[in-house]
Amino acid sequence: MSDQIPSTGTEISSANTESPSTTTAIPSTGAESPSATTEIPSTGAQSPTTGTESPTADTPAAPARAKTRRTRSLINKTYAGQLAIAGDIAAAAVKPEYAEALAAKGIDAAFIATLEAQIAEGGQFITDAGDKIAERKSATNAKKAAKAVLLELLGVIKARAKLKYPRLGDPQRARYCIGQKLALSRNFLSAGAQVIINHLEAGDLPDVTPAEVAALKAALETYRTLNTAQTDDQCGATTARFRCATKVAEVTELRRKLQYAADAAWPSTRATSAGIRAEFKLPKNRALK
Repeated sequence: MSDQIPSTGTEISSANTESPSTTTAIPSTGAESPSATTEIPSTGAQSPTTGTESPTADTPAAPARAKTRRTRSLINKTYAGQLAIAGDIAAAAVKPEYAEALAAKGIDAAFIATLEAQIAEGGQFITDAGDKIAERKSATNAKKAAKAVLLELLGVIKARAKLKYPRLGDPQRARYCIGQKLALSRNFLSAGAQVIINHLEAGDLPDVTPAEVAALKAALETYRTLNTAQTDDQCGATTARFRCATKVAEVTELRRKLQYAADAAWPSTRATSAGIRAEFKLPKNRALK
């Protein structure tokens, strides 16, 4: 495989030319350096520093992190939190020992009474909004159940219509909405069910009993009624949310006006003000922005 040059003792490989520093033999002994005869495999080599194999396609991937499903309360908790803060501040403001200092900054008993009334009204709005939203969710669930019942009854009628009109492309199949996806929208489902009922009442499918037709009509009426109820509840819930947001904004404006008065009456630069400032939810070491 290789010719040896006597004058130098250097071996030249006919297949792969190696670096002279690694292929030079020692003439006096004929033994090669251990470092020169060590071969490095072309594949499957281990890292010289760690001895670990390189990752391959067969290496299992790290398991995906499971997503945490978020749940929402009936009413934004921020609304209730803002009202609670305002309530604490109003409770501090009615203390007799603070009345004179606050009155000097424009906060009298009438102002505090107005704030308390607004807080109470806001709390009632939150309760009403929660009721409306709960009603909407209940109506939605009831409508889904009514829709499932209606689709099941329609499926039975369609199956019988296919027996009478088995040929694909038969125009009579359109009477029973065969091939149409009635569940795509509530209007489409309601209209399609009514068309099918009209043909059944005309006696187009004699094997369908009057009781079955009556059950289908009742299911359609229930579905339509629940659709109307869901729409009304949705409007009520939207209105309730808006009223809550508006009232909380009004309370927050009054509350901040009271805080600014307390900030001026008991400034952060005065060491004795620390406890009072905490009652009014004011920053300890700086003025309220």
